[in-house]
Amino acid sequence: MNAGDGEVHTASSIPGLFLMTDSFETGGSERQFAELAASVNPVNFRVQLGCIQRRGRFLEGFGHVPEFSLGSSLYSPKSFWTRFRLAQYLRRNKIAVAHAFDFYTLIRRRFVGAMRASQINQIQNDLVGS
Repeated sequence: MNAGDGEVHTASSIPGLFLMTDSFETGGSERQFAELAASVNPVNFRVQLGCIQRRGRFLEGFGHVPEFSLGSSLYSPKSFWTRFRLAQYLRRNKIAVAHAFDFYTLIRRRFVGAMRASQINQIQNDLVGS
């Protein structure tokens, strides 16, 4: 799957990478989110973005980013419904890897599901370019 392996990849064969952040404010996690989202090689990954709150300075330049709002509590009906919506979104977009950048988004990411070890190893190799 590496760009230099001589293989031609179709859009459906490129693994989906989902990056999620709380918001696009100017904190350290948000800065890391913005830097990683902009730097991932699209030859190796189809990058999809998500957030809990669609607001903040770093949002500019990313276009429409799907919002998965928690509501007032992690245990509210809205929060459970949103987790269900997120799981559907990840399946529909064939996401192979999901990465969250802070506590609340890590809680959401637990619903991604299990992956085979071979998939994880290949994706790690693609990320580091080996």
